[in-house]
Amino acid sequence: MLGAAAAAPCQAREDVRFWHSMTGAQAQEIERVVARFNAAQREYRVVPSYRGPLEVAFARALAARRTAAAPHIVQVHEALTDDLIAEQLVVPLWRVLADAGQPFAVLRWLRQRGDTTRDWHGWCSWQGCRYRVRLVAAKLDPAAARQARRRQRRKAQKAGRRLTAPTRAVAGWILLITTLEAVTWSTADVLALYRARWQVELVFKRMKQLLRLNQIRSTNLTSVEATVRALLIAWALHEETVVTLRTLLPTGTPRAAMPVSSWLLTGLGLDTLRQQVQGTWSEARLRACLPRLRRFLASSPRRRRHQESAVRAWLDSRATIRSGRQQQVA
Repeated sequence: MLGAAAAAPCQAREDVRFWHSMTGAQAQEIERVVARFNAAQREYRVVPSYRGPLEVAFARALAARRTAAAPHIVQVHEALTDDLIAEQLVVPLWRVLADAGQPFAVLRWLRQRGDTTRDWHGWCSWQGCRYRVRLVAAKLDPAAARQARRRQRRKAQKAGRRLTAPTRAVAGWILLITTLEAVTWSTADVLALYRARWQVELVFKRMKQLLRLNQIRSTNLTSVEATVRALLIAWALHEETVVTLRTLLPTGTPRAAMPVSSWLLTGLGLDTLRQQVQGTWSEARLRACLPRLRRFLASSPRRRRHQESAVRAWLDSRATIRSGRQQQVA
């Protein structure tokens, strides 16, 4: 049996028929490129073939498209694009690449020796569309990794499953998928945004509580939509006042002993907006009273760094740097 197996022919390479209209030096260069490709791998063999001028080659391809000798790739002139679309002969390049793409072995990538923070660039296909994405990985310290594995183990036990080795390995990393460009958002910046995710949750929490979004009593869809839109407009209007007040308060720095409380500041901004609508208060009056209101807007003394103030300062510095670059380019 070993002798018969050794004598069995190897699997044949798949031919890719390529019709072109190039002559002279261009045809010679095509032959060289095809020869290098065919020699570099054993799965496919490109077979180039000259089929006359562009119009002639296109007509021959149309005539042979439903036969066994139909070409896989045909060189055509851009003026024939409409004809290709009408004949339904166009396959988007992203679909060809997606069909030929290989899944990315994340676990193997993580197990390779290297930096504790890594950045992989690739493509993601979803509902017929391709997106360029980045996979950012950051290795947890041993204590955090053990804690993450314990959480995964408890989760598996509750579900009646056993914790697998791949899950145990991945639990030692933070994995993020993003579409942010690496030119403007480094790996460290993406990880910093991830660590600031709780601040985004707090914004929505403040909106729901201070705008009383959970107290919309109407059951009519149109009324509910109108109410929510009005509340969001009010939120946008009050943000202008809050931004102004934050710049006037010296407690808005990341290292301040008593940083500004966004909850108190937001409440003051919304109350000011309500009074402005009623005509009994103004933003100028609020600014005049701000020195006396300052102690009511600050949090209790703390030793640790205030995360929200730190995130705001970091985003402001990024905006300043980006604005400076744009001015230099202009």
